[in-house]
Amino acid sequence: MKTRIFVCFAVIHVWSFGNAIFVKEALLRHILDELATLKNDVLEQQPYEHQKDSERESSREKTEIFLPEAHIPSRGRRDILNFKRLLTPVQKIGFTAVRHSNSAVHGNEIIVFGTSITNQGSAYNPTSGIFTAPVNGMYVFFYDLECMKTNGDTYVKLMKNAANTGIESYCHGLGDIDNTSTLGVLYLEAGDMVSIRLSNSDSKIFGYKTIFSGFLI
Repeated sequence: MKTRIFVCFAVIHVWSFGNAIFVKEALLRHILDELATLKNDVLEQQPYEHQKDSERESSREKTEIFLPEAHIPSRGRRDILNFKRLLTPVQKIGFTAVRHSNSAVHGNEIIVFGTSITNQGSAYNPTSGIFTAPVNGMYVFFYDLECMKTNGDTYVKLMKNAANTGIESYCHGLGDIDNTSTLGVLYLEAGDMVSIRLSNSDSKIFGYKTIFSGFLI
């Protein structure tokens, strides 16, 4: 077993301090197999506390590698964590939506971007104009609004769960077409809703050169 431990962690050491991103899939599978074998050897020598729920335990064993910390050097633990992080699928969430025509938005209502160009993760609803976070995380939001020349002073704000985030913008839209845009970063928990709302109490007309985007960092 000592020989196998030495070989396993020597490979991990080379992987960690070399060009890890270019390690071939075959080598990664080989390291996982070695770690799984090492885990079984350790468990034969030391008691291990199993989950009472057998289904949950089975699911965890498919995605996690359990080794008592006493048997893994600190650098080896970091290597394994980095290795597991590399293999964990990253959930891709992002959208871009536009308005397809010049149309009015009533006072204090959500500005709906009815045409989705991109909607990875299906978190944006083009009917309601609301983005609902599917997972916890940091999100970036951007919007650019085209205000018609008859609008007068126009104020819009980025909302989180129907509350003002403090991210706002303005366009005068008087005598000529004007644009207003801004970008903000928000921490969202799963289920939080983000939208753009017109702050004015009267209706305003927004052009089709108008865009709303967001994505998970």
